Amino acid sequence: ETFLRDYLIDLQLQSKDADGSQFVMMTGADGMDNFNTAMRDAIKASQVIDTQFLMKNGQGKLKFAPNTTTTYQGLNGTTLTVMYNPVFDDKEFHTEMNPETGRPLESSRMVFLDFGNYGGEPNISLIAKGADGINRSMVTWYTSGGATPEGGSTGIAKVMRSNDLDGFQCHYLSETGIKLLNPLSCGELIKVIA
Repeated sequence: ETFLRDYLIDLQLQSKDADGSQFVMMTGADGMDNFNTAMRDAIKASQVIDTQFLMKNGQGKLKFAPNTTTTYQGLNGTTLTVMYNPVFDDKEFHTEMNPETGRPLESSRMVFLDFGNYGGEPNISLIAKGADGINRSMVTWYTSGGATPEGGSTGIAKVMRSNDLDGFQCHYLSETGIKLLNPLSCGELIKVIA
């Protein structure tokens, strides 16, 4: 928790012009476990008793149900929300395994994103190419063959056909990007096996 607090202070110093410090950390299963363990150790060190760990099940018996921590409130009003991202645990894409857990090494990666506002504008936003009222975030069109999108070869009396398929083709074009105003307030922690 001390390491996490110091890391968030470093990121917050880079986002001093932001209206509030709203960070999101995306990680895999190992990262979630590491974060939750750090929070539980910090709670234990503070001698706080959390009654949510013991819950009654349907039969009136007690069961142990650790409440996974997903939000961290740091110094100077910094808020960190933890989000699970299953891409980090995908063994098809990440083949280097962590010998301790048997999961991909990427499962421990923690990506920190600053979702604060800078002068009323969000630090992270989706942008799309376009002009004169034309939004190029998702443009679709059809190429007619033996059939048209309106319903078969007789849907429109005179349609120019551009291929000999017994059907039509659907095309998509997306000219979008992600705009990051302050990249210095974002970061990542990567586990390295020595």
